[in-house]
Amino acid sequence: MDSAGDDTTPYRVLVVDDDEEVAATISLYLEDGTNLETVIETSAADALDRLEESTVHCVISDYQMPHATGIDLLEDIREDYPALPFLLFTARGSELVASKAISAGATDYLPKGSPEKYDLLANRTQNAIEQAEARADLERAKARFDALVKNTEYTVITIDETSHIEYVNDAVEDLLGYTPSDLDGERLDTIIPDRLADDHETAVESYLETGETHVDWNGTEFPAVHADGTERTVEIAFDEYETRSDGLLFTGVMRPVDD
Repeated sequence: MDSAGDDTTPYRVLVVDDDEEVAATISLYLEDGTNLETVIETSAADALDRLEESTVHCVISDYQMPHATGIDLLEDIREDYPALPFLLFTARGSELVASKAISAGATDYLPKGSPEKYDLLANRTQNAIEQAEARADLERAKARFDALVKNTEYTVITIDETSHIEYVNDAVEDLLGYTPSDLDGERLDTIIPDRLADDHETAVESYLETGETHVDWNGTEFPAVHADGTERTVEIAFDEYETRSDGLLFTGVMRPVDD
């Protein structure tokens, strides 16, 4: 689905409710002071047709409708649109319905009621769309990143603020004997000699507190632990970047140092 949400292109929300007056009320609250526009359908079948015909960034559905419930609609949507935000907004509120909705892949569940519920619905709808857009942006960025580093001869490794490895490419096997799955989720000290592990942790903590580096980020040499237990001298250059979901990340590019 196309992205939206800037000043000229609003997010489009599909409101599904067999009561047209209720659907119109939802629409008014959603469009009041937000960057949302709504389209209304009064049956699950028409809602599915709408999804095939036009771009929709979120679905809000009632639960109890003729011929198909909101859960039925959700299950049909998830077959073709697994990441599309879906909020169940229904007067039939119960823990059972809420449990079914979440189990079927609903993004959120809200019972109808006072006007404040409609304000809350508008807020959660906006948040759900923005979070879905952020995840999609991240997936696209990861895909571009993977394409760039997949075939490089250098080892590319990303760690988080706690020094856990978030990503490493296939080149690590030639350099250090590990497969990417061997290192995924492990701490960086897996490839740092024990005698240097404390120094590394102290350096990271100091940088997070002060922003001051103690080594040359453009290239510094250190001994790395090979999968066979031996050490190999490598050079690493690294940088940092911040993500909305994972916080501060550090990505390094490693190469062997010629003997």
